[in-house]
Parts: sequence; structure tokens; C-alpha cells
Amino acid sequence: SMRSSEQAGDGANVDVWPDWDAQGVRGVSVASFDGIGGIGKELFKGDSVGPSARRAGCRRLVVEPSCKRRVMWDLVGLMALAWDFALLPLMAFDLPEDPVCSSIGLAISIFWTLDIFCTFFTGYHDKGGVELRPRKIFIRYMRTWLVPDLTIVSVDWLVFVLGRSFSEASGYARISR
Repeated sequence: SMRSSEQAGDGANVDVWPDWDAQGVRGVSVASFDGIGGIGKELFKGDSVGPSARRAGCRRLVVEPSCKRRVMWDLVGLMALAWDFALLPLMAFDLPEDPVCSSIGLAISIFWTLDIFCTFFTGYHDKGGVELRPRKIFIRYMRTWLVPDLTIVSVDWLVFVLGRSFSEASGYARISR
């Protein structure tokens, strides 16, 4: 990789390490230091692709794993897991159907289904950089969590369609992830 030094807007030097491939810039790691030697105002800002790289097609949809939208999405997922974790022990008591709980369960199933699609367009950290190439993201997700995610979501939808008899299996599967 080539290393270049550029002047930042506040006068500090910024070292940039681009990671090139045949199609252009994969990502850029930026380290900025102020005069005192501490980390500057911006370690990483904006897209991970350089200004010369165009984000067309699927690349336009890819988000960084630590962007605000993705962090908020993950926090909603954490709340969904907390709901499942709290509700799972109660399933042993054959409680009556509650429309509020059923609605929340449906919303959580929809969330996890959408999460599969969102994960296909979320970059990941790799060797000190952020991978944002859609093909690499797709391949990594297919090799790691796609099958377990599809299995869990399928069980969720079976619970919704067939009723409560499968709900324990769904709760255990989701929490095990």
C-alpha cells in the first residue's frame, strides 16, 4: 500500500493509507494527530472510499458498521433480544395469548427479516480497515451468519403462521445467536 501525507483543514498532518484493488479504492484509514500528540478531532469521517471512487449501484447502499443509522439499528436489535430473553422463561407457563405481545412478536419477526437484508449492505472491519465492497460483504455474510439467521427467521415465521407451538424453539434459537 502507498502512504501519503496531506494537510487537514486545521493545519494538522493526516496520514492516509489507501488499500487499492483492480476496481479502485477499497477503503481509507485516516489517523489525525493534533500538536499535543493526542488523537485529533477526526479519526474517520464520511465514506471509506476516496473522493475519486464513485459509489454506484449496490455500493451506494452500503453503510459503515459504525455509522449512526447502523448503530441505532443494532440498538433496536438489542432491545428485541432483551424482549425475547425476558419472555422466554414465561413460555413455560402456558400464558394466554395477548394481542400486545403478539404484535410485538410480529414486529420483532419483521425486524429480524429486514436485518438479514441490512446485513448484506453493512460493511465490516477487516485488518484495520473497513470493507465496503458489496461482493466481499455478501460472500462474508453467506459464509458466516446467513444460514443461522435464515433458520431463526424461518422458525419465527413458522411460529407466526402455525401458532405458539414453535415459539419456544424460536426464542432459544434467537438467544443462542
